[in-house]
Amino acid sequence: MKRLFSALLTTVLFAASAFAAGPWDAGVPGNPNRVNPANINGTYQGSIKGKNISGIMVFLNQAAGGSVVGSSQGGAMIYFQGAVALASTNVVVDLAGRKITGVMDGASSYPNTLIVTAPATSTYLFWRVPNNLIFNGYFNANLSKNWAANSFSGKGNLLVKQFSINLYNLAMATAGPTAVNNDPAGYVASVPTPITVSGVKTADTSTTFTVTVPTIFPTSVGVLR
Repeated sequence: MKRLFSALLTTVLFAASAFAAGPWDAGVPGNPNRVNPANINGTYQGSIKGKNISGIMVFLNQAAGGSVVGSSQGGAMIYFQGAVALASTNVVVDLAGRKITGVMDGASSYPNTLIVTAPATSTYLFWRVPNNLIFNGYFNANLSKNWAANSFSGKGNLLVKQFSINLYNLAMATAGPTAVNNDPAGYVASVPTPITVSGVKTADTSTTFTVTVPTIFPTSVGVLR
């Protein structure tokens, strides 16, 4: 009987410790992220993925006291087709509705250079074209139904604008080699690019920061003869 009582007591103590809230889980049983999921404020971090796209983002939420809906600002760094791009983000976190909605706007910060040659003319021409890109878009995500997990995932779309050699070649082929204007400036393609996002709230506190997005337009070219 003593052995049975001792075994039952051990089981109860083990269960109590397994479900008890400790100092590293924000007082929430089962919370692996050490933050309070009932607190909308704090730092959120996530990843951005798509075709030829890989990036990270962070946004900071600072809602009024007791609010379950708040807006925040942040930034993102995206690697796209060999170029590193910086973006600013504006996000709305709806804790009660378990939703996150965000928009972003960015441009490449380390552009490569393309050499574009004109069709055969009386004068041989080529242009040095900055291979920049600019983009803007949005994403919609759902916060996990498991409040303790405090994670989010969703989908979005970026409209990516950059110089298109295919548009330029098509225009030159249509106009013929005697075209007056062979300058590639203006041949910019806008390509909708689906993305997925996922992340987690990583802290109950946040520090204000700003992101400086490069002011780059992808149609500027230097003419070389």
